[in-house]
Amino acid sequence: MAVLLTWRNWWAPDAPQNIYRSDQPFTRANLPAVYDTVDPGVFSYEDLPAEGVGYWYAVGASFGGVEIVSDAKYVISGASTGSSGPTYLDIVARYWRINKFATGGRASARECHFLDGDGVKLPGTLSASSARFSNVPSRAYDDDPATIWQAGTGDNQGAWFAIDLGDGNDARVDAIYYDAYDLDSMKDGFTELEYSDDGSTWVSLGTISHSYVWGPDTEGTIDVSNLTRTEL
Repeated sequence: MAVLLTWRNWWAPDAPQNIYRSDQPFTRANLPAVYDTVDPGVFSYEDLPAEGVGYWYAVGASFGGVEIVSDAKYVISGASTGSSGPTYLDIVARYWRINKFATGGRASARECHFLDGDGVKLPGTLSASSARFSNVPSRAYDDDPATIWQAGTGDNQGAWFAIDLGDGNDARVDAIYYDAYDLDSMKDGFTELEYSDDGSTWVSLGTISHSYVWGPDTEGTIDVSNLTRTEL
């Protein structure tokens, strides 16, 4: 009997894909050796263990120089992964940033939070492309409406706002909470969500989409899980 793994086209359609298999549960932090590989553009894999024998499986591929690996799923020979619930592929990283923060006017924020799947603000150290006077990036992460982050003069179209979650605290960002400071900030909206494992080499996950029309004191939460998580 066969085990049939199937998954959707995802972030790395041009990269060889690794199949991981183990008789013990595993996570991304303790992956077993690569069991087999699948060519780019192929989104299924058939394994042939003995009938009734179960293994843990996961699929991974390199994206932007970093391997992204799905959740591990337990499958018994003779079953398809489609019968045992969804498997998700998550982007989990230490460093996150919003790049090209504003494309018109001075980039700024009364508050700008990176949120987890429960809507909780992720703790970390903030940085930005620049800051005007004492309006440093941490002032947009302090839950104080009287303080702001504001980019330096001339830093608008290329401005960025980032967080370092700290060593060993890698996490997925599911949403961004933004409270606008003035009309110039976010005139044309967010542009890109990026992540990094070292704080210097960044990988773009794509454009942050939302329906807000930003103005003075406009606030809202933007779901970015479509960029950081996908169902296989």
